[in-house]
Amino acid sequence: MSIKPGEAHTNLHQTTDATLFPSGETPWVLPLLDLRVIAEATEFPSQLIHYFRRRLRINRIKKLEAHDELDWFGCYLSDGLIFDPYEHAGPDSLRLGSFTSEFDDYYFHERGLRKTPTEMPRQKMPDLFRKVVLEVDASKINGHSEAVCMLLDFDDAGKNQFAETLARQLAEANNSGRINNFSAKLPNAGFGATCFVCPPHRVQEASFEFSSFVELMKYDAKADRWLGILCISGQSQIVGSWFFLNSPWREDAALAAELAKLNRKSSSQWQKVSSRKFD
Repeated sequence: MSIKPGEAHTNLHQTTDATLFPSGETPWVLPLLDLRVIAEATEFPSQLIHYFRRRLRINRIKKLEAHDELDWFGCYLSDGLIFDPYEHAGPDSLRLGSFTSEFDDYYFHERGLRKTPTEMPRQKMPDLFRKVVLEVDASKINGHSEAVCMLLDFDDAGKNQFAETLARQLAEANNSGRINNFSAKLPNAGFGATCFVCPPHRVQEASFEFSSFVELMKYDAKADRWLGILCISGQSQIVGSWFFLNSPWREDAALAAELAKLNRKSSSQWQKVSSRKFD
């Protein structure tokens, strides 16, 4: 695969076989103007970490090319920069189309070269999902970046379904005063999330069951990573608390017994109040 001289810095991963970098690592090389655009377009700190992770995947896949770094970043904002299925299958080479037109429109207007105003491109996700992500990121609790990166790893369908289910349960908790919960896990993914949704006057009650229930949902899903989020209805800030579990799944007789016990409690409020899962 040939690389045009002007694009060499964007596609350095194509040179790994030439052993230019003895450590086996490929540096991130980009013009300062591209770095400025990426910095100004980044909404929250953990988003940049997530972009780095997705960008590193391109280095491992090796068969992808782009014209410049802003095409990679624009693709990330638009489609998540998800090319994992091509790592071991598909064509031998793929060339990314242009993803810079929205950046051009924004900066042309900023410089007075375009009359129609346009917003800086943002990563595609439902507004309610974005609100949860921003609140977890702003918490600055240890592990918040890992939790945000995991949420951003949900595909578009998963993000949409997460937001739709949360909106429905927030409205139900606000209207009925009930405590709801739902769990989200992508097929074949080793991670997921469980949300407890409650009205303000039942936060203490929900908190008492929250952590143990999330641990059981992680065990039930046979997942290595799991995020628990306690959401409160009728508040300007939705996320009341959260925590992140990150440990390899393994058989556990005590957890299996607790899960079986939970499943038998069909009359308990946690099961009666429509516990939902979606794949």
